[in-house]
Amino acid sequence: MTFTQFLVLLGIVIILICVPIQRKALNKIAFSRSMFITFTAIIMGILINVLTMNLKGELVGSLLIALGFAMLIFMAVKSLQHMKSVKQMKSMKR
Repeated sequence: MTFTQFLVLLGIVIILICVPIQRKALNKIAFSRSMFITFTAIIMGILINVLTMNLKGELVGSLLIALGFAMLIFMAVKSLQHMKSVKQMKSMKR
């Protein structure tokens, strides 16, 4: 397995874990906005990497991909915190 294949597999695993967490925790508009921002950054990064032939373009594309996945992970962590706080509030009301 090459390093690129490893990164692709890691990206797929991150997407499969983080997207359902966000879908469960966020309302429809917030979830849509989060997915739009995340996948726009990832797709633009991939396009820049594919279309450019110099080092600067590849660095910018890789940075966009990394920022897209960082946004995905950040929003998943915040979604987990939100679900935990809602669960605590419900248990306190009982």
